[in-house]
Amino acid sequence: MALTKQNKFLALLLVEFLIGFLLKSAPFGLSTVGWRASVIFACFIISSLLGLAPIGVQSLIVLTLIGLFKLTPDSKALFAVFGSESIWLVIFAFFIAIGFRNTGLGKRISYSLIRLTGNSVQSVGYGLILCDLVVAPFIPSSNARGAGVGYPITTSVIESLEIENKEERRRAGSYFSMVSYHGNLLTSTLFLTAMATNPMALSMAKDLVDIDLSWGKWLMIMAIPSVLALLLIPYILKRLIKPVDFDTAKIKHDASVKLAEMGKLKQSEMILIATFALMIFLWSFGKQFGVNATVVCMIATSILLVTNVIAYDDILKEKNAWDILIWMSPLLLLTSIMTKEGVIDRVVQLAQNLPMSVSWVSVYLIVSLLYVYLHYFFTSTVVHLQVLFLPFLTIMLSFGVPSLLAVLTLTTLLAITPGMTHYGTGTSGLYFSLGYTPQKQLWLIGFIISVIELVLFLGLLPLTTGWFG
Repeated sequence: MALTKQNKFLALLLVEFLIGFLLKSAPFGLSTVGWRASVIFACFIISSLLGLAPIGVQSLIVLTLIGLFKLTPDSKALFAVFGSESIWLVIFAFFIAIGFRNTGLGKRISYSLIRLTGNSVQSVGYGLILCDLVVAPFIPSSNARGAGVGYPITTSVIESLEIENKEERRRAGSYFSMVSYHGNLLTSTLFLTAMATNPMALSMAKDLVDIDLSWGKWLMIMAIPSVLALLLIPYILKRLIKPVDFDTAKIKHDASVKLAEMGKLKQSEMILIATFALMIFLWSFGKQFGVNATVVCMIATSILLVTNVIAYDDILKEKNAWDILIWMSPLLLLTSIMTKEGVIDRVVQLAQNLPMSVSWVSVYLIVSLLYVYLHYFFTSTVVHLQVLFLPFLTIMLSFGVPSLLAVLTLTTLLAITPGMTHYGTGTSGLYFSLGYTPQKQLWLIGFIISVIELVLFLGLLPLTTGWFG
């Protein structure tokens, strides 16, 4: 008799228990805690790939095992992860997106976008990327842009299409959400100020190399690979997802009619626009006021609550936000334990043992690939940067990789690594929660896109750093 998914999941848990918790000594020089955390994470990856259980169920079991086998110092540390700043940024962004639905501003923007770019499904995709691109230089957080700008506009575009066929609607939703998500990550590579980890990485690199990159010089070096990737990704995603092309003339006409029907901006829409402008201002200059991206979203949510643009009941009903809190928090805790216990350090040590006869080009390619695909073990680009950037940069420099090329490659590749999974960064879960892209498909798409982006960046950065460096 064929095993059900539930039985396979139970069998995987049993294997996890036998390997991780009955083994008397941890292998590979790991601590017992590090080994057990690694086994739990490996089983989570396997279960996710096979789709054996909902991700919320998997994550709650992960949290249970962490507590049961005392992988944290105490219960306070076990539950403190539910207060993660990066997760709450995404949750508050969900609440702000309610305002775009309640006021109709989301539909107004999406109808305008369709009217301007609605020549095809693909051209609407480019329009979504343009929305992110316009604000990218001013908002130094891909999570903030993805959650606060891309997500509400993307969901409004999908709703505005009014596609009745379920499968066609799913494909359209999948296409637009994946374009918006991957476009959001890619714009972070184009501008020095588009992602906080960009200047952080340059600052960390100063301990090893003398590099001083201005905003303009960064843009010149990154323009060719980043813009090519931004132009190519919507086309590739269309081939992978195969959304049905809608009747563009009718869609554009309908969008114009609906815009006319909506009339002038309502007071609630103007409040939302003013709040949104305040968010962009604070995201751009928040450091000068001591306000971070999550607090900015909290301020905006509070304004919308006080002005009745959104209601408290709306927040309670926002199921996807609370779902992300439940399933993503345990994964953040698990990756934190693995990092603290030196699991990732062991992988880095293996990389440092490469034979000395290897050319710098080979090392450049191998280390870059390892750097990107190790993000399967991370739920945060900041943690990835803190753990891997300097060790991997040291490896590259010791084998003769040009310093500017090494620094920019590791810095910019970090921005695109979250696109491979549904937990790679805060907005990964945000777009996955829409339900248009099944988990297996999202991982497959993420891997294919990562290969294309690696070819572009690893192929072109050696040229552009030479030309403009």
